[in-house]
Parts: sequence; C-alpha cells; structure tokens
Amino acid sequence: MFYRDRPLAIATYGPIKYWQTSRVKCMRTRFKGRDMTDVDLDLWCVRSVVHFDEMFEGATNFTCHLSKWNTTAATSMNSMFANMSGNPEVGGWHVQNLIHANRFMQNNPAFDRTISECRLFKLKYAAHMFDGAIAFTGGVIHGARTLVDAQYMFANSGVVSVNISMR
Repeated sequence: MFYRDRPLAIATYGPIKYWQTSRVKCMRTRFKGRDMTDVDLDLWCVRSVVHFDEMFEGATNFTCHLSKWNTTAATSMNSMFANMSGNPEVGGWHVQNLIHANRFMQNNPAFDRTISECRLFKLKYAAHMFDGAIAFTGGVIHGARTLVDAQYMFANSGVVSVNISMR
C-alpha cells in the first residue's frame, strides 16, 4: 500500500517511521527494488522478525539508519542488501541466531562499514556474503565454527583484513 498510494497509507497508518511492526515475523522482499527516498525506518521494532531475505535488494537511494534495530530473532538475511546502491548502517546488530546470509551485501559497491565484533555463532551459509562490496574493508567475526558454505564470501570485495575466530 505504501508504494501504491503513499498519501492514503500515511492517512490510514501514519508516517511509515512510526508503523507498528513488533509482531511481524517476515520482512521478505518488503522494499525490494523500491526507491527509498524519504523512507525512514530507524524506529521500527523488528525484534520478532525471523526472515529479512531480499528486504532491500535492488533498492535505490537508500539512506536508512538501521543500527538501532534489534535483529536477535533473525535466522535468514539472504540478499538483504544485495544489488543496491546504498550504505546501510548496521553496526550494533546482534545476529547470534543468524544461519543464512548468502549474498547478504553482494554487489553493493557503496557499503564501506567495518564489521566490529560481530558474533555469528549459528551462521552456516555465507556464500558470496560480501562479493562485489568493493568498498568493504573487513572486520572481526567471532563464533564462525558452524560455517558450512563460505564460498566466495569476500570475492571481488575491498577486504583488507578479516579476523574470523571460532570462539
């Protein structure tokens, strides 16, 4: 509804920034391929969301600050920020239940954040996770002992250094 008739959506539900999302379990493809100009989601409560797959894949004009999102319930973030132009602020996310992150940031040339102290205790699938994220320079990933597929995880990226520990 938001993209079909923005004025009606705002009149019915209020500004998207304040939408009640605390009971949503799946955000799969919600903003896929959409223009994110003037879309502010930083106050959304996503603590119950399990599936973020392709949520912003192919989105344009992405300037959302998502660092305050509670992502502890997330198990799947495949292609969440793939093939888009934008630099999502995801620092501070706790993703200790994440299992699927294939193509998470694939072909996102603008992503230049450093991952700091990321704990991925259950991550199994991370193929092409940062493939093509040419501005991404690396970080510290803990608890990667469950990885099954990390094929091309940092291929074609700007990674200078990644410290992956099994602890």
